[in-house]
Amino acid sequence: MTNARPTALSCPRCGGRLPGVASSALLGCPSCDSPLAVLAEGFPVRESVRPALGGDEAVARTRAFWEGRKVPRSFLAAGSVEEPILVFVPFHERVRTFVLRPREGPVFVDRPSFAPAVRIPGVPLEKLDAASASGATAREALNASALQRRALVFDPTEEAPKTPAISGGTVVEEKAGLVWLPVWLVRCRHARNLYEAVLDGTSGSVLHARAPMERTTLLPEAVFFTYVFAFVFGMPLAWWGKLVAFYFQLHWLGGLVLTVGTPGVVFWVLAFAWDRVRFRYEWTGDRLGVRREPVNRPGRTLPEKIRDGFFTAARWLNGSPDKEEDRS
Repeated sequence: MTNARPTALSCPRCGGRLPGVASSALLGCPSCDSPLAVLAEGFPVRESVRPALGGDEAVARTRAFWEGRKVPRSFLAAGSVEEPILVFVPFHERVRTFVLRPREGPVFVDRPSFAPAVRIPGVPLEKLDAASASGATAREALNASALQRRALVFDPTEEAPKTPAISGGTVVEEKAGLVWLPVWLVRCRHARNLYEAVLDGTSGSVLHARAPMERTTLLPEAVFFTYVFAFVFGMPLAWWGKLVAFYFQLHWLGGLVLTVGTPGVVFWVLAFAWDRVRFRYEWTGDRLGVRREPVNRPGRTLPEKIRDGFFTAARWLNGSPDKEEDRS
């Protein structure tokens, strides 16, 4: 990268001397306080957005996000929450001005687009509404040294994506820049595990959050499916014989398929009960909703493998003879 030398400038309004700049920036005249834009060729404008909420409010928003969910009482307690971390993440900002040509005359429209300029594991920046966050609070010329005194500042590592073509209009001007947006990281330690919530620093919306789940939450489902499996699996052999005879009365091939597939349904019920008894679950959510996810669960459990084996055999019995008849 070529290092640009600072350029001495004067305010066009009062003539006061401005501080030297080596790249594009938004400045305020130290003499008359006039807002000025300095555009250096080859260097994008670099700005930062002030956060709208503090660390205590970020923790309060995280607690409110989990209200109504069955989480342990000690979760997010006073002594378990670490000091919230403020992070400034860069986004590529591109503003394209294009002209529409309706019958009344040309209309100029600005269309901004944003893309993350860095990738941070565990921080889903693609979920951040960068367009709203960039205009939520006042913008300032990026002063990385000042921001680093109270936050973590990431450098851009990702190239700006290619801008798609615009249908129905002609681009007359295009401006590119970088804007650093605030993000809060709220971390809580519970049962030797670390749980983290990522919040938009301007709106307070949750981008991603994890929380432990009470083990008793899934107990009713586990008991219900266990009793269903025990009832079906413990049916007398005479009942099973009557069920198989009923299947073959409907159709000989369908009866064979149902006879093989019925144990798969039984083991499907067992798989539901096994999941809720054997594995620990956690809450995972964002502003769009909350879902539960198992912890350290394999791709397929043993009941699921047995279930899939029965279903595979039933599909084979249903498919192979029919195909031979169709060909003949």
